[in-house]
Amino acid sequence: MNRIIFISLLFIQVNSSSLAFGDENKFSRQDYIDRWKVTALKNMFEHNIPASITLSQGILESGNGNSMLTQKANNHFGIKCHGWAGKGYYMDDDKKDECFRVYDRAEDSFEDHSQFLLKKRYEGLFKLKQTDYKGWAKGLKKAGYATNPEYAKRLIMIIEDNKLFKYDKYTYSEYLDLKNKSEYKSDKKGKLAKSSPKKGTNFSDTDDQDLEFIKGRKIHEHANKIQYIIANEGDDYKKIAEEMNLGRWQILKYNDLEKNDKITKGEVVFIQPKHGKSKTKIHTAQSGDSYWSISQKYGIKLKKLLKMNNVEADQKIKKGSKIKLR
Repeated sequence: MNRIIFISLLFIQVNSSSLAFGDENKFSRQDYIDRWKVTALKNMFEHNIPASITLSQGILESGNGNSMLTQKANNHFGIKCHGWAGKGYYMDDDKKDECFRVYDRAEDSFEDHSQFLLKKRYEGLFKLKQTDYKGWAKGLKKAGYATNPEYAKRLIMIIEDNKLFKYDKYTYSEYLDLKNKSEYKSDKKGKLAKSSPKKGTNFSDTDDQDLEFIKGRKIHEHANKIQYIIANEGDDYKKIAEEMNLGRWQILKYNDLEKNDKITKGEVVFIQPKHGKSKTKIHTAQSGDSYWSISQKYGIKLKKLLKMNNVEADQKIKKGSKIKLR
């Protein structure tokens, strides 16, 4: 067969209670979910593979991250060396001394797993809804992903017992929030080391930070701690909403816009809600300023800005006027 997953009876036990590693090194199922849910969500938004499927397969095939293959080769999905030019890890499976892929980082194993599912063999899965985890689990088994006849049932059981289906409904902004709050740092060996809580960075209100790419778009972080993108030629709010896995109404609400407003190239489009105030106290109005443009510049909700300054949205602003921002 082209694909045989490394799943021993040891690792498909629900609790994975008896492993070759000592209890002091053993990861619980919740450890695994906490450590890898952000990576699974990242792959969901990049490749349209449900996060619940990625997590449940990782849990099942790595024994909650405790398998020898995961520990020694950063291989969470039992992918063998077929067509692989990298390092190999040899162990007995269906045959003696079979070759499994070795990854420099555990995250690379998750990406390789996604790339594997993007092959033609599994193309029918992508016609299913992202929230149809049962269809995905059954489809994987039907397409020959694993030889275990109970494979789909085990995936579904893991998903439902641990409520992993909730991650399939995440919006992109919720994913970014979860990523920013994650207490687990990414390390080369994929250990469950916790990092110190992130401290706020002292940006000025015009300093932004680049985060990552999603579907070809660079995600920026505004100084007021809000994620946004820069509109391209031909963009509209429906297109942006679909790419960011948001509702069109959310894009309009986050940017204080009406449904008939147009978008222009180079415009800032927030993908998270703006805040009620800015760190900067006062803005000195420039020629062409409007209250909406100021609200976008500083990441402040338009309604809050208008209330602070006791004005109407369409009121003209004189150059040099002092606009309260907090």
